Amino acid sequence: LGLEFFDKLPENEIQITFILFEDDLPAEGTHGDEPSHVIPSAEIVWEYQSDGTWRDLPVLKDKDSTLALTRNGRIVFLLPSDIEMNDKDGLYWIRCRIQDGCYEIVPFISRILINTISAAQVETIKYEDLGTSSGFPDQKVRLKKKPVMRTSHDVLPFVAIDVLDWHGLLKMMKNQAELSEPGKRITGMFDENTQNRISEWDESEICISLKLKFAVLSALNTVMENQYVYHVEVFKEVKIPDELKKLTDHLDTISYIELKTLNCFLIEAAFPDTITKRNLVVQVQGDEEEWETWFEINDFESSDPDDLHYHLDTREGKITFGNGLNGRIPPEQRKIRALLYKTSQGPKGNITKGQKFRITGFRTITGENGKEATGGTLAESINHAKGRAKKDFRTHYRAITSEDYEQL
Repeated sequence: LGLEFFDKLPENEIQITFILFEDDLPAEGTHGDEPSHVIPSAEIVWEYQSDGTWRDLPVLKDKDSTLALTRNGRIVFLLPSDIEMNDKDGLYWIRCRIQDGCYEIVPFISRILINTISAAQVETIKYEDLGTSSGFPDQKVRLKKKPVMRTSHDVLPFVAIDVLDWHGLLKMMKNQAELSEPGKRITGMFDENTQNRISEWDESEICISLKLKFAVLSALNTVMENQYVYHVEVFKEVKIPDELKKLTDHLDTISYIELKTLNCFLIEAAFPDTITKRNLVVQVQGDEEEWETWFEINDFESSDPDDLHYHLDTREGKITFGNGLNGRIPPEQRKIRALLYKTSQGPKGNITKGQKFRITGFRTITGENGKEATGGTLAESINHAKGRAKKDFRTHYRAITSEDYEQL
């Protein structure tokens, strides 16, 4: 696949979106709530033309959401400075070719787009008052909006919407003398340029520059991939969930995704109430009127009497606290709040192709929906769940006979 450009591309990250023709393909299979994880059989390589030869064009780590052009998505390249014009046609060329393997289903490309962004219909609610604690077991409180979105964002990079309080975050980072040990460790891993930007930031500024925000987010995302963030002494005052605590015992062998999930939690713990990627953050006022963050669990079976746990019904937006034996009871007359949660309009968020829009506050920035939005659905009905369970029961996940192998 060859792509030719009339103008030389800028020497920084280049994002190209690929829309494949998939109308004749079956829907991607799922198992439970998790999408199936496909490993492409074809290994592709991207190249650019320089000095009459083809050289490797770097694709940024984890920045190929097309899975080697097997599905719709975006590829982010880091364009080298030595890309040159082709002498024969006066164009700048990049290309993609199969390096190894093959495609079981050859991809058909419908559209190739530049200057595009992806967007999701999500409303983020912050600092919602949920009343006060009754002091009784199994207390329930309700969020004002429902359903609560549940997305797995731990391994995705930090973006601007994940920052709840930019001024609070930057003040923490700037005032190193007052910063906690975890915060000092995180900011100490920033590059010198970002550290200088933070130290030069004027706390009286109402508007924070986009360059400073971008520098901080980029630095945090670099730290997120650092294998040496965790240190037992530095984070000894941080209460780490059991599933993440286990990872700290063998940091040398955990996977890339596990490392980013752990580091994401450590970054949030270092700068509390200012940055988070979690779907819901529930807090109860503590003894000294400081807010304590409680943690969501699937059930209270393994919860101890002092565990700050709650259970969430995402469909109804209902939060249930413990009974004193399994999970702590919030002390009487303590304020309860949702620091943050995300909700959606479901099917109403699936706007049509061609829908025009503009960015609020930026009248000159307009856009158009390139393709019909998808993904917004109502909660699964009981009858649908029963049908899915029956289908799952009849599905083979192990291969014994040749028919089993053929079906899988």
